[in-house]
Amino acid sequence: MSNRKNIQKEYEENIHDNFMDNCLSFLVDQYNINVHTVDDVQKEFMDYLNKKKRKEILSHYKIYQAKDGRYMVRLPDKDSPTGKKKLIAKKSLKELEDYIIDLHAAEEMTLRALYPQWLEHKALHVTGSTILRVKKDWNKYYENAPIVDEPISKITKLELDEWVHGLIRTHNMGKHKYGNFSLIIRQMLDYAVDLELIEKNRFLDVRIDKRRVLTPEKKKPAETQTFTEEERIALIKHAWTKFQKRSCRVQLFVPLGVILALTEGLRVGEIAALKYEDVNGSTLHVGRMVNPDTGEITEHTKSAIEDRYIPLLPEAARAIEASLQLRQELGMDTDGYILAINNEPKKTYKQLQKLFSQYCIEIGIPVRSIHKARKTVCTALEPYLSPATICAIVGNTETVLSNSYVYANKNQLESFEKMAAALPSSDQQQSGKRSQKRSK
Repeated sequence: MSNRKNIQKEYEENIHDNFMDNCLSFLVDQYNINVHTVDDVQKEFMDYLNKKKRKEILSHYKIYQAKDGRYMVRLPDKDSPTGKKKLIAKKSLKELEDYIIDLHAAEEMTLRALYPQWLEHKALHVTGSTILRVKKDWNKYYENAPIVDEPISKITKLELDEWVHGLIRTHNMGKHKYGNFSLIIRQMLDYAVDLELIEKNRFLDVRIDKRRVLTPEKKKPAETQTFTEEERIALIKHAWTKFQKRSCRVQLFVPLGVILALTEGLRVGEIAALKYEDVNGSTLHVGRMVNPDTGEITEHTKSAIEDRYIPLLPEAARAIEASLQLRQELGMDTDGYILAINNEPKKTYKQLQKLFSQYCIEIGIPVRSIHKARKTVCTALEPYLSPATICAIVGNTETVLSNSYVYANKNQLESFEKMAAALPSSDQQQSGKRSQKRSK
């Protein structure tokens, strides 16, 4: 037992003498014993480094004890026009030293060091999918940028300006991409102001001429973003055939999800999470979804603003009724998810995406994702409903709706015929006049 105490004493003395160089070899080579766990050794190591750094920082300050017993130091005063130092006094030496260390930590804080803390703070205010997107953007734009390792207090407006404009050009950023990128630096510096690490968010002074600098985001051709009415009907008929033949041996009800997508304009995650309790006569309640990033069920939709109550169209109602009847025939649960098997909507979500593209191939039309069904429904509703009403149905803002969801979805022959009728050529006008004279 006494031998063990001697070993422990020698170990502790060695830590303070030359921990970094000799500690691990001292424990393993000389004594061949495990005095601490690996975690304990790592903690001791970090404590040593922190104490050493603390001692080095404090060595630059002249601390003294006044006659009243308080400990004092003079520190630079950035608010002083003459550069005069201000006197700081604390009751105890440790309190004053901690104050100096905290000031130094604030001055040396980097974006990289602050990032985990800021991300945890942001996660309190947004959905999990937003956090995943932020992480991807950090890895893409920030992880290898030298500016994130500079002390935040020393980053100038000019540095920010040149770095941001350089990234815009390097990554050919449009408005959407720039918005996602700049959110991180803007909000992190706002957070640093809240923590009193800096007095002002200098990024707010950086001016981006979005019309000249950002790449214009052109609307994609309608034929790549929506289905014609003929294609939509063909897909619905094909889905009915697949369901009736029970071609999906495991996910029996997924073909019905294709029908719901092409009639109700729901997100694929919303379709996979639908339950029979969401149906109330001719109204469909949309209030949950499968999270596309985690696969978990969230009791809100992507917009997370409010639940939606939308008209349940006859084709969609027939699809839901067909799923209920088949479940009853097979003795399956009839009070849970409409499409999912064994309460696993995540699998339904993935299979629905896969089958939708497969059905496009099978009926011989260009492959488009199931998300294009949602855009197709929005485009079809546009001549009949106001933008506000369409937004209430599909759960989007009017800006997103007009920019990304509504397209001129008419085939070229139909467009030509209507334009020709509205703007007749000169010979058509002459023949029209002659026919009018003959009729008189």
